[in-house]
Amino acid sequence: VTVTAQNGDAKTYTITVTRKASSDTNLKSLTVSSGTLTPEFVSSKTEYTVSVPYSVSTITIGATANNSEATVTGTGNKELAVGANKIDVVVTAGDKTTKTYTITVTREKDTDNTLKSLSLTNCTLSPTFNGNTTSYTCTVENNVTETTVTAIATSSVATVTGAGTKQLAVGTNTINITVTSQSGSIKTYQVVVTRKASSDATLKSLTVSNGTLTPEFDGSKTEYTVSVPYNVSTVTVAGAANSSEATVTGTGSKSLTVGANTITVTVTAEDK
Repeated sequence: VTVTAQNGDAKTYTITVTRKASSDTNLKSLTVSSGTLTPEFVSSKTEYTVSVPYSVSTITIGATANNSEATVTGTGNKELAVGANKIDVVVTAGDKTTKTYTITVTREKDTDNTLKSLSLTNCTLSPTFNGNTTSYTCTVENNVTETTVTAIATSSVATVTGAGTKQLAVGTNTINITVTSQSGSIKTYQVVVTRKASSDATLKSLTVSNGTLTPEFDGSKTEYTVSVPYNVSTVTVAGAANSSEATVTGTGSKSLTVGANTITVTVTAEDK
């Protein structure tokens, strides 16, 4: 302020006015790209929680300061681990005072306990595999004594038990494959494998205690002759089945009359 006298002399008065910087550390908005803030946003509240499913692996935090002179840090895209994730949003006022808003984002564990594929060697599943179907059957020939189960979970964090090589008995064999999700929920897939009974009704050996079989024994031939002298009044017939599950009847000691004597040896396969 300048004062000028009548004679032209002047004097200047100076007033320095200092306007303090803003101390406003409030937010006027706070948002998340997934889930919902709990409680609802109010600038005076600094603690919030958000829950998101396992499928959400990132979240974007948005925030606007109440005062244009304030700066905000801690926003943007954030990676989420399974479980609790603490995210701090810091508001720095013009006068450098700060306020921290904290959001705890809980990413849930994966609940997926399905299979994306299931197969057995030498075995065609019925019905065709579908991750939502848990019961299957298949049939294998008698000469198939084992099958290898391959099962892959849909989720990379699920665990699968019950796969691998399985021995097959004749008849029904129940194989259970269990999928446990990261959250602990369990789903069991069941395959009932039927191994057919043996149809082998052949002999691997046929012998007589006296004389010689003509022609020489061959499991595929069923007619033989033997000649013995008069002084041989009995003959012992022995036969061993080719399959351990088959039964043989008609063997043992046989009395002989003079002339032709028909001896029948019968092999009954496991499948009757």
